[in-house]
Amino acid sequence: MDKASYNLGLNIGRQLVQMGIGELNIDDLTAAIKEVVAGAQQAGKAAKEAGEKYLAENAKKDGATGTAS
Repeated sequence: MDKASYNLGLNIGRQLVQMGIGELNIDDLTAAIKEVVAGAQQAGKAAKEAGEKYLAENAKKDGATGTAS
């Protein structure tokens, strides 16, 4: 069991109880969280790829210099 994930789940669960939310479909809740996290990961991957493409194209321009970073 991943302790960080479990602890995050505990905190979310406690907040939901404090908010008075009694009946939830936990399967739907976790599915929605998975979709959001997957979308965020895909967006980050797309941004990284776009940045790498930009740097590669820019490096081809006259007078451009690259660095190790």
